[in-house]
Amino acid sequence: MRSFIEWAQDRLAIFARESYAAEGRGYIYFTVPPIPDPDQQIKMEMVYYVLTQVQRLAADRSGVLREQADILIRMIETYDPATQAVVMAVGTGDPIAIKMRLEMPFIVDEVGGVH
Repeated sequence: MRSFIEWAQDRLAIFARESYAAEGRGYIYFTVPPIPDPDQQIKMEMVYYVLTQVQRLAADRSGVLREQADILIRMIETYDPATQAVVMAVGTGDPIAIKMRLEMPFIVDEVGGVH
């Protein structure tokens, strides 16, 4: 059985590739559900915002909000769409933005092989 992390990684990677192909540079905004109940279907909402939307929003901000928007803009301008996506995860705490690898890294252990 696949873990939630593997499931989410696959969904985000597919969404990132399709959104970039259709709309160009941007970032994925997604909500992180609480720890999933194994008996419930996993729900994850994703929205793709393009670079020009972020730039327009940043123009109306000042102070710390402008600095945060500028960091996000730089992330969007510099990621490699062939191997990365910019993702902002929102859960119960403060949002976090990262450059995510589109392919899950694999781990080799000496006992079980590749995970």
